Amino acid sequence: ISPPVCPDVASLASRAPVTSTRPPSPPSRAIRRAPEVHARSLLPGDRGGEWLIDPNNIEIVATPTECGDKPVCLDDGLSDEILSGPNSPVLQPTVDDSKITADVIASALQSGSNVTILTETVATVPGEQVGNITVTADIVLDEDQSPGPGTDVALLLRAAQDITIDGDIRVQRRAPSSPDEARGPSDLTLDLLLLSADTEQRQAPAPSDQTPNRYLGEIDIRGAIDTAGGDVAMQGFGVTLTPTSSVATNGGNVDVQSVLGDILIRGAIDTSSNVLDEATSAPLRGGDVTMRAEVLLSLIHISEPTRPY
Repeated sequence: ISPPVCPDVASLASRAPVTSTRPPSPPSRAIRRAPEVHARSLLPGDRGGEWLIDPNNIEIVATPTECGDKPVCLDDGLSDEILSGPNSPVLQPTVDDSKITADVIASALQSGSNVTILTETVATVPGEQVGNITVTADIVLDEDQSPGPGTDVALLLRAAQDITIDGDIRVQRRAPSSPDEARGPSDLTLDLLLLSADTEQRQAPAPSDQTPNRYLGEIDIRGAIDTAGGDVAMQGFGVTLTPTSSVATNGGNVDVQSVLGDILIRGAIDTSSNVLDEATSAPLRGGDVTMRAEVLLSLIHISEPTRPY
């Protein structure tokens, strides 16, 4: 059973940056064009004839030193040459425990490019991991470094299983010239899209005594998110905002969808706007907050004794 993709995630993921005419490229699927790759184990449950390729875990780290060299480090996927190309970059790993430097991601975004990171390997050798994305360093975009007013970019993280945000993901606003200065909209806004349990990514089946992969994949937010006017969309088999977390959108919308799991909000969600209406000088309307939790009834069996009436 495959859960539907949240329509807000799908629509936001296809959004191109305002300052560029480059459409976002679809995720690479090079491995599916490799006829020499086969996976026929002859074990029970083997899906002979399909690619059984396990994904790779990805960690977003603080420094190039932590990132290391290719092929572990994926920073070259956000080089100036690639960013100047016709399509927004899509980063996919080729080895287990791949890494990307947080500042490299921030630099690509604040230049006006969307960035997509997903865990499905593009190597001919399958990974041996479940496909988690972990953000352990802050991803900070600088409004002063944006191409100009109206720059709206998107960061899409797609994990075969879990997404854990231990660092901050935020836009650093330009400081006002005086405390009384009315704030206008940010020159740079970020749409953040988190998709765990991404059923479009191919995985080898789990052992028969373990939970199938298609039922695994949670989102755990532990840091601060501030989009400066952009939207936040999350979808997974369970979404948690811990007490140390916060989500601020300055007027952007927040959409949270959980299939099979709970939505647990212990951190703050603030969609209010500090941008003032030019006519009334009142703050603009804040963003909407939408939460949806679903359950697959086919997995539930309720046994209850018959009661006399």
